[in-house]
Order: sequence, then C-alpha cells, then structure tokens
Amino acid sequence: DPALKIKIGEFSNPPAQPTLDGPDHGIYYQNLTYTAVTTEPDGEPIYYQFDWGFGNLSAWFGPYASGVPVSATHAWYGMGSFSVKVIAKDNKSSTSAWSNILTVMISDNTPPGAPAVDGPTSGNNGETYQYTVSATDVENHLVCYRINWDEGATTNWSDYYPAGEEVVFSHAFTETGTYRIQVQAMDEIGYVSEWTILEVSMPKDLALPPLFLKFLQNHPIFYKL
Repeated sequence: DPALKIKIGEFSNPPAQPTLDGPDHGIYYQNLTYTAVTTEPDGEPIYYQFDWGFGNLSAWFGPYASGVPVSATHAWYGMGSFSVKVIAKDNKSSTSAWSNILTVMISDNTPPGAPAVDGPTSGNNGETYQYTVSATDVENHLVCYRINWDEGATTNWSDYYPAGEEVVFSHAFTETGTYRIQVQAMDEIGYVSEWTILEVSMPKDLALPPLFLKFLQNHPIFYKL
C-alpha cells in the first residue's frame, strides 16, 4: 500500500563479546570487584550489565568509550557457587554476546593468622641460620608460606602443612647489614594472611689497617676476628 510508511532504523554493529576479570572466590558479605571491557566497531558508547548468578542482574553501567574498562563491586549474602557474566550494548541497544562465565565460590572462610616467626636476630653474613614459622587457621585448613629475605624477590609458596605445625626454613645472608624478613601464610582455599616482619642484623666486617691485620695474622694468640 503506497500510503503505508515504513521507518527503517539506522543499522548498528553490536559490541564485541566482553571479557570479564575478577576473583573466583570470596567470603559472604565481602565486597568483590569485577572488571569488564569490550570494543564497539562503530565507535559508539558502551553500556555494561552484570549477571551475578541466578538471574541477579545489575543496573546498566555507562556510557563508556570503546575499550574503556568498567568495574563493578558485588557482595553475596549466601554461600555457594555463582556463575558471573557480563553483557554489553551500544547506545542504539545493539547487544553483544554474553561474556564467558566466571564461577565464583563464596564461603565463610577466613584467612590464616599472621605467621609466628622465631630465629636468630643477629649473626654473621655467609652463615646459614634456621627460622621456624607457623600459622593458625580458624577452619583448620592446610597452610603454606612464602618468605621475603630482604635480598631480592619473594620466594615461591612452600608445600602445604597442617595449621599450627612449625616449619623450619634455612637461609644464609650474603652481605652485612640489617634485614627485614617478611613471612606470609596462605590457606588451601587461597586466602592469604597479613605479613609478619622479623628484623635481623648481620654485623659489618671489622675494617682494620692492612699492617695491623698482618700483625694479628702473624700472632694468632691475638687474632680473634
């Protein structure tokens, strides 16, 4: 019918499938932050909506420019497994596919307590010393440890041990000076403790004039360095 008028809307390419990043475990009532990002082929502004599991949808966040990430915080009020995903749309309501699902485990877990550290607080550089470490865990999970000897990078996580069991680590400091040993514990769920710090002093070598040092070496009775 020539009298009928058909209105054709402007075509819009949808945003690409968003990527989703964030923690895969947490404690109920704990705020967790998730970040999503995608691009829009037409350069149009983007809006994001999160599904926190079981159809619990957030409001739309936006608008954001193409390629600009958005972060959203959420807390679960129950325990269990939740499938989190995100979708995007442009300003013409052309929607993307849902992101891949991120499975989030929510429990009543608590991190281990800050480790107890015991060992020599002074000594000589180059000598090996032993330090005893232990940490408690409310849920009695297995725990592992990592140590920063203040001489470079932090060590890798150790094997797992029963909570409260004393574990011995050995180390020789290569240079003289004062070191801040830092120890952290992690339970088998992946929750980490606060750092514990133990300060250790390795005395500096005694600087002696060469002639006096030679005299001491030639007279061992006086040579007690």
